Amino acid sequence: MNNTLNISPTRFFLIFLGTAGLLLGLAATLACKGDDSPRGSGQVNRPWAVKPVIKAMEPKAGSGGAEVMIHGTGLKGAKVTFEGRAVTVVAEDDGTRLRVLVPSLAAGTGAFTVKTPGGEVKSPAFEVLLCRADALGQAFHLDVSRELLGPMADFPAVRRTKQYDQLRLPQACIFHAYNPLTEPDSAEDPLRSWGHFPCYPLNVKFPSAYVEALPKAVLAKVQELGIARDKVEVFMVWQGQAWVAKSLLLRPQYWTDPDAPNHGTYSTERSIGAGVFSDDPAIRFQGHPGAGHWEEAKITVHPTTNSASDIISSPNNLRVEGLDPEKSHAFWTLVRFGDRAAATLHLLLDDNDLAEAKRMLPELKTLQNLRHLAGGAGNFPIFARVGEPFRPVVYGTRVDKASGHLMLTGSGFTGATKVAITERPNPHAVITHHASKIKVVDDHTLEVDMAIPAVAAEIVVISPAGKSDPQALAR
Repeated sequence: MNNTLNISPTRFFLIFLGTAGLLLGLAATLACKGDDSPRGSGQVNRPWAVKPVIKAMEPKAGSGGAEVMIHGTGLKGAKVTFEGRAVTVVAEDDGTRLRVLVPSLAAGTGAFTVKTPGGEVKSPAFEVLLCRADALGQAFHLDVSRELLGPMADFPAVRRTKQYDQLRLPQACIFHAYNPLTEPDSAEDPLRSWGHFPCYPLNVKFPSAYVEALPKAVLAKVQELGIARDKVEVFMVWQGQAWVAKSLLLRPQYWTDPDAPNHGTYSTERSIGAGVFSDDPAIRFQGHPGAGHWEEAKITVHPTTNSASDIISSPNNLRVEGLDPEKSHAFWTLVRFGDRAAATLHLLLDDNDLAEAKRMLPELKTLQNLRHLAGGAGNFPIFARVGEPFRPVVYGTRVDKASGHLMLTGSGFTGATKVAITERPNPHAVITHHASKIKVVDDHTLEVDMAIPAVAAEIVVISPAGKSDPQALAR
């Protein structure tokens, strides 16, 4: 028997057409099931693409040019906008993190939109703050009415205490003796405060954007404490040294209790933490080995037992030693209270520098004038430290494909004079300087015409206000 199946060409062709039609119909059905977008919507959903999800964002406020970290899933290859404006994505990490730059916008509140092939998602609300450069034109408030204490300048508004009212203490973390009015601070200290009253001629509370320019050690401590950057307040206080003692008390009470009265029944006890950050290791909390030591303490504001019920700050703790009353000092402190912190640049001025400070105050019309002071300290080098809150900050680097130039993003670039390239990890091995090959595009962007070194290197931006922290170069 012959078992061979004979199929005519015509019949084979019909079977082929039927099979092909069946397969095409099945594919179309599956495609329709995978596409649940509305008809006519113009949207095409891709079932293989993961929908982006935002789980967290930090910080929740910042100025133009600042970095924001977005945490979530499905973020790989995302395009990001902020209220319709394109946002620079500095880096991404396996679809779980995006590091983006806040666009330069007017202060206000909005949201980031993250878009991928899998869809789009909006971030929690983000507050765009006044950036460092935007604040430079704001004016000081000058008071020359107090003959005994001399002129006093406050920024951006007058912020002086009612407590110890005659001294007009700043509502900030400051230094003084246990009794700032009458009491000598050591056995050899004459009653110098009579006729030589402690004075605090300058009191600055910077806009929030200035947190990014804090010293590296201070920012590291803020991060260690788990304090959000938008909860950190930045101050600068100048004060005369009305005592000959070599130690003074750190008094955060005028920051924690700024509205305490001069008399009455007002009474509080606060748990705080504090650290001293100084280039001079001798300046430290009494009894501790070095600068940067962190001290936990309780502080009080309460009435005395006298008939007037004067409100005083107490107790005799948080004493900082290593001070020489015959010369000026500049250093930082950080104080934590609850979920917020105060970072303060203190200038403790000797008699000559204090006299110069009082002479300069009427010239400090705006924050810009204070910034310029750092570059022209001249015979009074202590005032060069004033530039620290204005120093450049580098967020990141990249190579522009079109020009081949190195592009830096950051802030405080206005007035930058040069960059220094150093070999890593040796900060003393300077490869080259580029004094004439930089272009300040704006306060947030610096263009450097240079070849990327073959070795791993870091870049530092230098301006009259100071230097940036080293930033690894993009390769």
